[in-house]
Amino acid sequence: MRHKLMWSFHRQYQLEGMTREEVEKLLGKGDDLQGSVEYKLADDWIGGWRVYHIDYKQDRVIRAKESWQDW
Repeated sequence: MRHKLMWSFHRQYQLEGMTREEVEKLLGKGDDLQGSVEYKLADDWIGGWRVYHIDYKQDRVIRAKESWQDW
């Protein structure tokens, strides 16, 4: 299985294939959106938010996308 690696300032998150419970231990509780879950982490180094959009299938991560939002 191919794993997607996501970097957030020297922290590595290997998310694909993880269960939702495992992801929420790392990123906290997410907001359910249409077909995916959004997690927001404050980014104190440059300000703003690291935003993760994660798609689940049978409670396992199948797709994860990281983006950044300004304050």
